[in-house]
Amino acid sequence: MTPLTEYVQKNFGSPNHASEDDGNKSPPSSPRSVSSHSFTTNMAPVMVTNATTIEEQLANNIDTSHIMGKQVEAHNEAEVSTKQRYAENDKSVKELQVSSDGLIPVDQLKEFIEGTIRSKIEGSSKSSLTYSKPYTPRIDSLKMPMGYQPPKFQKFDGKCNPKQHVAHFVETCNNAGTYGDHLVKQFVRSLKGNAFDWYPDLEAGSIDGWE
Repeated sequence: MTPLTEYVQKNFGSPNHASEDDGNKSPPSSPRSVSSHSFTTNMAPVMVTNATTIEEQLANNIDTSHIMGKQVEAHNEAEVSTKQRYAENDKSVKELQVSSDGLIPVDQLKEFIEGTIRSKIEGSSKSSLTYSKPYTPRIDSLKMPMGYQPPKFQKFDGKCNPKQHVAHFVETCNNAGTYGDHLVKQFVRSLKGNAFDWYPDLEAGSIDGWE
């Protein structure tokens, strides 16, 4: 680290200032003036350096305490979660009644297994994402023409020109006998890749027409 006094000397010091200081020095007959000047010049860098070092140490101590506090908090949360999981498992095991011979009744074991499987299935079904159609019930209620066969659409992955894809899609639908809002329900058939992933994320019921 560079003392503040050294920075001041480098930025503001000059030979003219040095010569002026030499010309204005007190004669040797004034020992008190020389002693005081020498003491101030020698002590100032040391005091500034010590102050800077103390400030750095305080800042480092504060940062270290903050990091350690975060680590302890995360560790405590993980420990509580683990204890809760073990407590739930212990509760399920204790509900089983063991006979004096150390055996578990078959009916009770079967019921325990079925309950465990049922809870797993219910939990996974609740966490799974549900799909909602992005078009309105009016569009959903549209019926395709009699004898309609879905054509083979050119797939759009979001990388090629979207205007060209829409033009090709409309032409394909018209050739198959569908027009207007009927195209909305078929459009998803022409998507793949990133474009197909984008479609289900549209707001439910937000589309009420092709144009």
